[in-house]
Amino acid sequence: EQDHRVWLSSVYDNFLSTVNEDGGYKHIMISWSEQQFMSPHEVTRALLHDAAWSCGAFIFVFALLLFKLRSPTLALVAMLCVILSFGITFYLYVVVGNYGKMTLINFVSLFLVTGIAVDDVFVLMSFYQQADPSEEMKLTPRQRLSLIYYKAGSAMLVTTVTTCGSFYSLCFSTMKVVRSFGFFMGTVVAVNYICVMTIFPSGLILVELWFGRRGLFWRFCC
Repeated sequence: EQDHRVWLSSVYDNFLSTVNEDGGYKHIMISWSEQQFMSPHEVTRALLHDAAWSCGAFIFVFALLLFKLRSPTLALVAMLCVILSFGITFYLYVVVGNYGKMTLINFVSLFLVTGIAVDDVFVLMSFYQQADPSEEMKLTPRQRLSLIYYKAGSAMLVTTVTTCGSFYSLCFSTMKVVRSFGFFMGTVVAVNYICVMTIFPSGLILVELWFGRRGLFWRFCC
């Protein structure tokens, strides 16, 4: 059985995965079906390929966060929101949604939630940085955040609700794959909003209390 698995994996890697792309058979399209060994290997290879691109996207986004936030700590907190969003959604997908297995298309959410989370973080930071200095100097960090929390949260909530609604509408599809995709994507967007509105403000306050407002925005030290 092990030799059979190795042989099929080798056939897929060295021949089947590229035969239709190389153009060696101009008028022939080669297809295959083998559920026991080759299909899991094909899925695993596709996941590894997507994971590599996800890592590259994560590195690029993290560098962008460092440039924008000027704080490695806040950049890490923002990326933590992305990771938690995916993990919590997977739990809800399996336990609450009662979907038996994770489909390959659901991993597209890694790219989506990364972009949405960073966008929400930038919106929150933009409101925080543009607060009136003459007023905020008289306020504690907690009071200062409370001043902009509702405005920033309302702005992000509008886009979150519309995005969730568009994905959850797929749950009415007659195809199970489409239903599971809609549920997963809608849930990961909603969970991401909750994470950004709870975890990131907490990190923002802690960093400012530890390093001060000058260290938060003007120095690359925290």
